[in-house]
Amino acid sequence: MSNNKSVKILVELMHGMGDTVCAIPMLAVLRQHFPQAELTVLTKFSIANDILEASQVPIDIIHSFNIYKNLGDSMAYLKKLRGYHFDYGISSCITSVRKAQLFMKIVRPQHVIGLQNNKLFFDSLDDKYHFVEANLLSIKEICDIPEQSMYPGICPDEQCVADIREKIGSKNLKRKIIGICIGNADYSLKNRFFRTGKVYTRAWGIQNMTKLIQSLLNEDVAVALIGGKAELPLLDYVKENIPMNERIVDFVGKTSIKESIALASLCDCVFGVDTGMQHIADAVGAKTVSVFGPTNPHTHGAYSDRAIFLIHREECPHQYCYGTPYYTNCPKQRVCLSAISPIEAFEMVMKRLSE
Repeated sequence: MSNNKSVKILVELMHGMGDTVCAIPMLAVLRQHFPQAELTVLTKFSIANDILEASQVPIDIIHSFNIYKNLGDSMAYLKKLRGYHFDYGISSCITSVRKAQLFMKIVRPQHVIGLQNNKLFFDSLDDKYHFVEANLLSIKEICDIPEQSMYPGICPDEQCVADIREKIGSKNLKRKIIGICIGNADYSLKNRFFRTGKVYTRAWGIQNMTKLIQSLLNEDVAVALIGGKAELPLLDYVKENIPMNERIVDFVGKTSIKESIALASLCDCVFGVDTGMQHIADAVGAKTVSVFGPTNPHTHGAYSDRAIFLIHREECPHQYCYGTPYYTNCPKQRVCLSAISPIEAFEMVMKRLSE
């Protein structure tokens, strides 16, 4: 059946950037086992489409579909998907059981594949598997999974690389380039029903980021500031406390995802918290140093042998509290993050540059 051109496979990946990166090995295995099948992937945002295209896994159809944006349009599109008569429907390992089962009931593929069939999804796996590994488990029913680790890989667009090189400048290109993702990662809500209680659960803090940048500028390195438009208020704080000079190149809110991929590929090391950008940087081959606290780096971190994680070593009774009430209501004032000092971060980045 794997060589039958009539086989249609639908993969639901309606999640964030890092989740998309971590699904690349699963898509690669699917394509290897079904080389002539029509492979359709649903994403939540268009930036995920660019990530999948950069993976160079041959995907026939990539479509962005935010199911919550317009209920009428969403129902019409779901009806259209049902008309495709998919042979297989696969949900991302991170999709909750209820959402995955409801989605597949509506789309009605002939065979539903995935962890959710066993009433499991990533949050219920007790930190046994990384995102990448859990996604591969999702297709074990129809594919032979390689015994060796499969790392996500993405390739930057050559024109974007050329454009970013020009913006960095010839002098800085002769220096070591350190990418600093200044953001706090996505927020969580204490009350999801009422959409209240916004908490940046993985934030290290712009004050710490700024102190790190100040220390780095004492060395002969270039610093590339990375972030989206949401990070512009944080950029204001950096500029208020650090005089801008030619060794600081500001890319915050100024790059597309393709350009961000290109930028990461030109960095000797990329520093940040637990965000999708750290997964992207790792997937293009950059060294990464990531600050981790409430999420477990061995399940949520960049998946390769290049990734390094800064973790507060003192035990917390609620360590790696992602998926528990302590994730949004921390009684320890997030000491797992605040105890990691800018000096410790600086020393680790410099160590990575020397390796």
